[in-house]
Amino acid sequence: MSEYKSGAPTNPAKRPGVEETQAEQIERLLKENGELRTKVERKSCYIRGKVNQLLDIMGTLPLKTEELDDDMLVEFDPLGIICDSFRHVLANLHATNSQLGIANEETKAIFAVAEVGILHIDKNRKILSYNKKLKEFFLPDRAEHDIIGHTCLDLICGGELPEEGCSFNQIIQGECTARLRNWAFSGSVFDVIGTPIKDHDGSVSSIVLVYHDITDRKQAEEERQEYLQFIEELLKNAPVGIRVFDCESGRCLLLNQVTADIAGGDIETMQQQNFRELASWQTSGLLEVSEAVLSDGCTRMVRTDMLTSFGKHASVDYIVSRFNVKEKPHLLVIGRDITVEKQLADKNRKIEAQMLHVQKLESLGVLAGGIAHDFNNILLAILGNAELALMRLIPESPARNNLQQIEKAAQRAADLAQQMLAYSGRGHFVIERLDINAMISEMSQILEVSISKKAAMHVSLAGNLPLFEGDATQIRQIIMNLVINASDAIGSENGVIEISTGSMNCDRAYLSKVWLYDKLEEGAYIYFEITDTGCGMDHETMSKIFDPFFTTKFTGRGLGMAAVLGIVRGHHGAITMYSELGKGTSFKVFLPARFNVSAISNRESAPVKPTPGSGYILLVDDEETIISLGMDMLEELGYSVLTAVDGVEALDVFRDRKEDILCVILDLTMPRLDGEQTFRELQRIDPHVQVIMSSGFNEQEVTRKFVGKGLASFIQKPYKLAELSHKLQDIVVQRNHR
Repeated sequence: MSEYKSGAPTNPAKRPGVEETQAEQIERLLKENGELRTKVERKSCYIRGKVNQLLDIMGTLPLKTEELDDDMLVEFDPLGIICDSFRHVLANLHATNSQLGIANEETKAIFAVAEVGILHIDKNRKILSYNKKLKEFFLPDRAEHDIIGHTCLDLICGGELPEEGCSFNQIIQGECTARLRNWAFSGSVFDVIGTPIKDHDGSVSSIVLVYHDITDRKQAEEERQEYLQFIEELLKNAPVGIRVFDCESGRCLLLNQVTADIAGGDIETMQQQNFRELASWQTSGLLEVSEAVLSDGCTRMVRTDMLTSFGKHASVDYIVSRFNVKEKPHLLVIGRDITVEKQLADKNRKIEAQMLHVQKLESLGVLAGGIAHDFNNILLAILGNAELALMRLIPESPARNNLQQIEKAAQRAADLAQQMLAYSGRGHFVIERLDINAMISEMSQILEVSISKKAAMHVSLAGNLPLFEGDATQIRQIIMNLVINASDAIGSENGVIEISTGSMNCDRAYLSKVWLYDKLEEGAYIYFEITDTGCGMDHETMSKIFDPFFTTKFTGRGLGMAAVLGIVRGHHGAITMYSELGKGTSFKVFLPARFNVSAISNRESAPVKPTPGSGYILLVDDEETIISLGMDMLEELGYSVLTAVDGVEALDVFRDRKEDILCVILDLTMPRLDGEQTFRELQRIDPHVQVIMSSGFNEQEVTRKFVGKGLASFIQKPYKLAELSHKLQDIVVQRNHR
């Protein structure tokens, strides 16, 4: 640095012997003044440059010319200004250092108590510093000198990079913050955040890694997810519909598939619904119940039949309750679809009512059958004695007419007994293989003349129908009865009676709707249906139509439809009916079909007159009148008679006289030993014994018990002398051919 000396310029020496003029002297002084001014300007510029250099070093702005002119430079001390600036700078540095110290202490405190692990490493992964939490997480057993200077790869990662990747490379390469989620370490889970620290030129000098232990949070999230999945599965697999609404807005928050199925809709559409706006809730009363629950908080149950917003008819049992979430009320609606259950209950009630009716008919049938059986025993005595008396009277006897009247009255009583047996299903059937179409065709003329003139009869017969087995007379009685009832229903108005036939396979579902389903088997049935356009019947009338002696006509017409039902039962068939008031009635009778058989009549032609015989007959019956009459009838035919009043006595007589006895006429119903038991004991004594079973019940019911057991024949009470003679002659023929 050059030094400048201060002071006035030296006057130049006068030239000897020369006297300056005034002009020369003024010129000289001006020149000297200019030289002096130049020197001062140089000194000021030098000083100003040095001051600006110092100010620039201290970080302050350089001085402008107008801020430090030559006069001010002299007047103010520049060095003093510089010293003052240095003093201010040092004061600021001291304050800044104090603040940095405080911040450093605060940082150390935060660093120490932080609940996250903090690791400071250099660009080579060497550990520069760490906090207490990081040591607890990863290096609990290492001393500080075994940590500082070592790499995090060796100490924490065991020398291998994590499978999830490492934040270090991402930070170095990207020079930005990087995050590694759900990093697993020794049973714990961490979120790792790495942040680069850059130097003054912007390059990464070191890295701070923050390890956040999220093990508990992760476990809580997994438990929450499992709980949500449990709730989801519960909703999905619940056998009831579950729906949750926001009580304030009425908006649907949650529902399951069962709810949508009950309503016949879809989850997406129903989730947009507001329960206060649903017409189905308003009309069914469910909205009123829900508002009451929201009002008082009491859970309620309601059963409702509704037309849903999707047009589906449903019967539903609802449970409606209120619950709060964060003090906000919600409406819980649990619904169970009982449509099918209700239909089944209704169906079961109908079946139960039908079964009760059937049981009533069965009970009445047993009573009627028992009465008819006893009645037939009495009628046998009346008819038999009347017949014998007529045979023994001379033609001119005045008593003949009285006996004939007795015989006619007894026969009518026997017909009534047959109706009672028909009602009980135990009537006397002569089984044949029948063609229903042929039967109706044969009856068409008599049916035409039997109905009202106002009724037109139409017949529609299906072709190629299978045959069925039945009693032609009884089936004709059913047809005639139904047609006459149809004609009476039409009355004085014009109407139509239609008779149709057909066949169908009936399964259990169909048979469950008909009368007497419990006795029927699945399979092929032929049917005939009689439909009229008459007055029809109400429900109450239909429920009583098969009751004995019930009629909508004048009284005294007999058993009516009860006898029809009994005949159908006796043929192992079924009957259905349908009727509406003012529209008409239809009855359809089903009978089991028989395939690959031809129509062959099994009807036996009754002999015109008795045929005499000989030999011993053992007559067994507990009724004295039957024993007495039977002896007379058998002796009239030429037979010798042995008698017994019960099965035990019959066995004793048979053991003593079995070689002489041609045949045993055995009553089915007796005390001590009944007919069935006595028959078995007789066969033990003599396997070839010839037994004619006698009963007031029908032949099919009795012979069914003895199929394949060697029963010779059956005779139904009341019987006539000619029929008895015919049965005995058959026994004689069979015996002679053995």
